Amino acid sequence: MIDPALPMQVTRTGETAQVLAVLATFLLSAILGLVIARKAYQGYRRNASRPMLYLAAGIVLLTAVPAVLSLFLSTFTALPNYLVVVTTNGAELLGLVAIAYSLYGRFEPAEGADDRPAVGPLRTLPVPVPAAGRRCRPRGAHRRPQRTPPPTLAADLHAMILVFIAAPYAGFASLDGGVRAMATEFAGIALFCGLAVLGLWVWAPLWILGYAGHAVWDTLHHPESGFGATIVGWYVPFCVVYDVVVAAYLAAVYLG
Repeated sequence: MIDPALPMQVTRTGETAQVLAVLATFLLSAILGLVIARKAYQGYRRNASRPMLYLAAGIVLLTAVPAVLSLFLSTFTALPNYLVVVTTNGAELLGLVAIAYSLYGRFEPAEGADDRPAVGPLRTLPVPVPAAGRRCRPRGAHRRPQRTPPPTLAADLHAMILVFIAAPYAGFASLDGGVRAMATEFAGIALFCGLAVLGLWVWAPLWILGYAGHAVWDTLHHPESGFGATIVGWYVPFCVVYDVVVAAYLAAVYLG
């Protein structure tokens, strides 16, 4: 004879697992966010450099703003899915611009470098001087300042954002509630977190594989595919665009 209380116990167990999965996701995101914020703040205090502020703003635009925008627009407005995608991807694009500026902005000058502000790409271009009958460079251009961030900061950023984009699938799995879906999503999260760590410790181009692979992972989660947990339709193109853009950027940096 089947115990009448058994279905209720199973339901409660499933609800507990969902709550724990959501809490674990938020805890992981909070820890990573605090680590990034600490590094950005330390870099700003050490360098007194405005690009560090752009870096922090870019991280917020890449993570918090798209999530809040997508939740608000899909819940409280009647906008079509494609408009939600365009709006949230617009926020991510601004974040990428801010981060790109911070990564290529002025950080600590290299030893012996000119300590005056750079004047963009024109600083290193030859300037014609007809009166002198020769070409010369602007004053101080022979000393090129270091225009890249501390290597550890850039590496942490690439690895942590790969973890950030993998973590939300724990939330999708918890909402789905199926054992198979949760097993699939947590296996995927473990895979991409592993690539993030290996890229940090072993070989940086593994991040290219991580972001490109996550674009494929997102595509597999199309609502009509039946793969893994059920997710909202707008999220697939939203995340695929980001994955492809970052993978292309990292390929240009590490393989170009």
